[in-house]
Amino acid sequence: RTLLLDCIQMAIKNNRYFLIQKGFDIQIDVDSIIVYSDAQWLTYILEQLINNAIKYAKDNPALSFKATSKGNQVKLYVKDNGEGIQDYDLPRIFERGYVGSNHHNGQHKSSGMGLYMVKKMADQLHHQISVSSVYGEYTEFIITFNTNQSFFMQ
Repeated sequence: RTLLLDCIQMAIKNNRYFLIQKGFDIQIDVDSIIVYSDAQWLTYILEQLINNAIKYAKDNPALSFKATSKGNQVKLYVKDNGEGIQDYDLPRIFERGYVGSNHHNGQHKSSGMGLYMVKKMADQLHHQISVSSVYGEYTEFIITFNTNQSFFMQ
């Protein structure tokens, strides 16, 4: 059992230097929601998403975390207002080694491993992760947690 807010706060704390340096506005709309996950790996997943938001930030960068709970599912929405992802890149962003067509104006080198590892870890934890994006406007990752309590109680 993991308090979702704790993982979000730790991931932000671990990236605070760059978030402050870039001047991010951060919104957190997450109550005391408990998910069945591994806190350390979930924090790592969130750190990777934050790291990408920092890499792809534009002027007046913003990052929001919102959680909803419905039935046996909790959904966490992690949204930034950065460069976004081209439509033709979206289906491949979780592939190993895929770097896409955004080259950060040459400022950052991408290995194509960050989102690959995010997807691999989410799968191992039995969470679903999806993404929606409008190029030039935003990117939003959605992590879906099922009440898979029995898996973590083994």
